[in-house]
Amino acid sequence: MDVDEALRQPGQLVAAWDEGSDDSWLGIYVAGDSGVVLLAFERNAGAARRADLAARNVPVGATSGGEFVWAPVGEQLVCWNLGSRLGVAGKHDIAAGGQRVADVVRVTSFVQAGDLGHRGVRVERAGGGQLVIAEERDPTPAMDPTYDRTNLLIDGLWAVLLGRALAEWLGVPHDDQI
Repeated sequence: MDVDEALRQPGQLVAAWDEGSDDSWLGIYVAGDSGVVLLAFERNAGAARRADLAARNVPVGATSGGEFVWAPVGEQLVCWNLGSRLGVAGKHDIAAGGQRVADVVRVTSFVQAGDLGHRGVRVERAGGGQLVIAEERDPTPAMDPTYDRTNLLIDGLWAVLLGRALAEWLGVPHDDQI
C-alpha cells in the first residue's frame, strides 16, 4: 500500500515524520487505544505532501524509529506505541496509566542508572511525585558487551524527542538525562 492508498483507509489516521531520519521519512499510521499500526511510508516527502496532509486534516506528529508516535489531535498531544495509547496531554494536564496529573512542572527524558535498556519519558509534579508516560526495556545493552553511549543516544532518541515535544506542549522545562 502506498501513502495515497493509506490516506483513504478508515479510522484515526496520523502522519508522523521520523525526526531521527535524514531522508524526510513520513509514516502514515492508523491509531487507537490499541496503539498504532504503520500503513505506509514515504521517503523524501516534501512540501507537497505536507500540504496534502493539511488539506485532508490528518494530524501530523513525529516518531523516531516508528515504535513510539506522538501527534496533536485536536487540543491534545497523544502518544502511542505499537501496543497501546500511552498518554494524552491537554494544555494544562496529562493522563497516562489510569492517572491524570494537572500540576506538571517538568518533563524528563530518562535512562535508568545501571540499566541502559530502561529509558523513557516521565512528568514531574509540583510538590513531588512522577508519572511515567512512555518507557521501554530493551535487553540489548545487557546482552551486548560493546553497547555504549553512542548506541544509547541512537536507541533513546525517541525519548529525547518525545520529552521535548511534550514539554513544549505543556509549557514546562525539559530535562534530557539521556
